[in-house]
Amino acid sequence: MGNCERESRILQIAKLKGVPVPTVIASGFAENAGNRSFSITEKMQGETIARKILRDAQWQNARKNLIHDMAKAFGSDPQDRQKPL
Repeated sequence: MGNCERESRILQIAKLKGVPVPTVIASGFAENAGNRSFSITEKMQGETIARKILRDAQWQNARKNLIHDMAKAFGSDPQDRQKPL
């Protein structure tokens, strides 16, 4: 399984959990394209939060604890997984 295929599975699991992520249209492995994995998703409108947090001065304090806060917010029980990634 390539990196893009793995990312597609993660997106699909996140969508099942109610996370606003793009719908995966297709993913796989393209032997004719240099043996690379690929994924195609729908386009989502809006700006990514990462760009705003990294750029805007109003988020300067949030950047200090971002990784810890995100890990806490997105933490899940490993027993609740659909399938192994």
